[in-house]
Amino acid sequence: MFDRLIEQLQQQRLNPLPLAINSLNDPIALDLINDLCQKRQPAVLLNSLAFAANRVAAPE
Repeated sequence: MFDRLIEQLQQQRLNPLPLAINSLNDPIALDLINDLCQKRQPAVLLNSLAFAANRVAAPE
């Protein structure tokens, strides 16, 4: 999904680290992100959130 963005960032001599997690409310995922941020010292963080779409039937 983000392959083209990653390629573009690499062409600009940036070192992207794509991560996919279920939720920032997940303590294990949050620990992983915090650990990676401390080790990699990123200059920029990009966040792409996906929200669930609830399709409720419309009254006719």
